[in-house]
Amino acid sequence: MLDKSKINKATIWAALSAFIASNKDTKYFICIRDDFNENSTLGKLYLSDNLKEMFCYTLEDQMRPKGEKIHGETAIPENLTGYDVDVAKSPKFGEVVTLYTSIENGVYKLEYNGVSFDYIRVHGGNDESDTEGCPLVARYRSTERERIQGSMKNEVKDVAKNWISEGFFVKWLVINLK
Repeated sequence: MLDKSKINKATIWAALSAFIASNKDTKYFICIRDDFNENSTLGKLYLSDNLKEMFCYTLEDQMRPKGEKIHGETAIPENLTGYDVDVAKSPKFGEVVTLYTSIENGVYKLEYNGVSFDYIRVHGGNDESDTEGCPLVARYRSTERERIQGSMKNEVKDVAKNWISEGFFVKWLVINLK
């Protein structure tokens, strides 16, 4: 597990590099959330293959206190060990990256820190009204509003599919810089 006491803007890359190096059979999407607002949580997504270059921006619903959830309006909890990643079909979004901790009767479940989510899909969108409780991924981030643009859903999916086909375990780390 990544040591949260070592995570701050000055030391994050060294801590992440050491953590990733100790888990050679796993590839990571690393979501670093750094902008917490009344309605949304914004961040940047990095790949364990290249920590020096941001892959895309992320936008989620607002953070809530540990154990509290409002359906479709709550960001997934911070997780320094990482959620499991699969590529699965969604009736609404097509083939997408899906985050989970277990699969029960065909339902992808994400349970952590006292809250439970079903079908957490990584998809495109522009603001918190598009999230439905899921992380959004995009190329651009507005500097004036809590908004992202230019879906990166397919690019994220392609990376995950490639890593899975190469035999790696794939995880989605969530780190709050707050």
